[in-house]
Order: sequence, then C-alpha cells, then structure tokens
Amino acid sequence: MKTPSQARRLRIYLDESDRWQGRPLHQAVIEAAHEEHLAGATVLQGLSGFGYKSHSDAQRRPRAGAGAPPIVIEIVDSAENIERFLPRLDELMSEGFVTFDDVQAVSYRAP
Repeated sequence: MKTPSQARRLRIYLDESDRWQGRPLHQAVIEAAHEEHLAGATVLQGLSGFGYKSHSDAQRRPRAGAGAPPIVIEIVDSAENIERFLPRLDELMSEGFVTFDDVQAVSYRAP
C-alpha cells in the first residue's frame, strides 16, 4: 500500500566528537527521537566536510585522531511532531546546525 503525505524533514549537523553527558550526541538525539515516538531517524556519517566549527577536513588522510568526521541526523515526521520534538533537541544541543524543510513523503507498507 502506498500512502503519500506532507511531512517535515529535520536535519541536524554535528561532528562525531560532539558529546552529551559523556556519550556521542548523535546517539542521544536518536534515543530522544525514539522516546518521543517520531516516525524515524537516520544517522549519516560524512567522509569529509566543513561547517559550523569553521575548519575543513577535506584534505585529511584517513587515520586515527585526524579530526572528527561530520555527522548528519535526518528525522522525517509531521510538522506537528517535529515541532513537539524541538524543546527536547534544545536540551541536547550545545553546538551544531539545524535545518528544516517541508517534503512530500510516501510510505510503502504491505497490506
């Protein structure tokens, strides 16, 4: 069964070194999204990039300690559910960058 809908996408840009209470921030965000019963979330790890911390790692060589890779968390749900989640996200974030956009979503489910 195919179900189209309007949705909002929340993207959270971090790097792998970002922490919340001593543990990886991306894990804390994913757990919070799950606890808030959001439709789904995905963590994507980038190969290289630059951004809110104003440094570039585009020429680094893959090695331990070479700098933290960029992380993007994508969460897609209704606009209302994303808005409801934002105060929880505010509790977790001390630095990073967040974007929102309205998207067309299609859910596929077996009958």
